[in-house]
Amino acid sequence: MNCAVNLLPDSCHNVRRRTNRRNAWVVVLLSAGLLVAGTWVALRATDRAIGRLSREFSSVQIQQTELDRRLMFVTVARNKLAERARALTALHQEQTLPGQLLTLTSLAPEGVVLTEIRTPSPGDTRRPARSPAEASRAGTQKTATRDTTPIRNPVTVQMRGCAVNHDELTRLIDALQNVPRWEQVELLRTAREPYRTGVALTFHLECRRMEGAP
Repeated sequence: MNCAVNLLPDSCHNVRRRTNRRNAWVVVLLSAGLLVAGTWVALRATDRAIGRLSREFSSVQIQQTELDRRLMFVTVARNKLAERARALTALHQEQTLPGQLLTLTSLAPEGVVLTEIRTPSPGDTRRPARSPAEASRAGTQKTATRDTTPIRNPVTVQMRGCAVNHDELTRLIDALQNVPRWEQVELLRTAREPYRTGVALTFHLECRRMEGAP
């Protein structure tokens, strides 16, 4: 049988226990300090990241605002250009007659001189008097086509001038009838009249193009 005898006094045991407890608390406090320091560092890093992201977001918002402003200006300019283009297109479509008049006048042979070219207004329906036979033929033709031909408002161009002879006048009429989109060239009147030292053949023509033709 072995017997152990503690030769250390109780005060030494108390000091050792206090030292152990102190060391444990130091470890706990150090661990807590390290945890707090780590948390503080993480919070600082998070704050810096959030601040950087906020600045980037503000910069993106400013850029978006600038892009929206530029887009608005571009849209307004595009709408103005589109409106001008539509106006120019409509104006070009409405002003096709002058170019066609130039085409008609350029077809006059050398033996023909044009003295007047005019386009009667829509309300001007006056035409030179016709012979009874021409009036009868016109009335018969109008009656025959009244039920089958749609009513359209024609665009007419009346020409007056002088020709050396009937052959030159016939050449002019043939050339006018070959112009596209003009449906009818009609000789309204011819007469021989004194011209300077001789006699010239005066004429009155009417070229007709339907309103819907380009």
